[in-house]
Amino acid sequence: MLQTPNSVPFSKAPLPGFAMEAAGSRRPLPVYRPREALAPRPLSPHKIAAQSAERDEMARAIEQCGGDVTACGQLLGMSRATFYRKLKQYNLSLERQDA
Repeated sequence: MLQTPNSVPFSKAPLPGFAMEAAGSRRPLPVYRPREALAPRPLSPHKIAAQSAERDEMARAIEQCGGDVTACGQLLGMSRATFYRKLKQYNLSLERQDA
């Protein structure tokens, strides 16, 4: 290897900002994967059954409480914010379904 008086061994050379920060970091650098590898995993049958049961309980609570979110949340032991979030998650409506 050709060395001049001004040359510095590679291991002693100053690193650019990003590499220097990464070298001093104790956290591992992110690994980038193809989008296919990041696809959501299918839900287990137990998780599907639990979500279905929770959705059914919420629908019953809406019917029983006449759509009163506070009462529904209290009946199910969850806050109004959680109840609203799960309403959206399960695509439920507060309107009564008269069949």
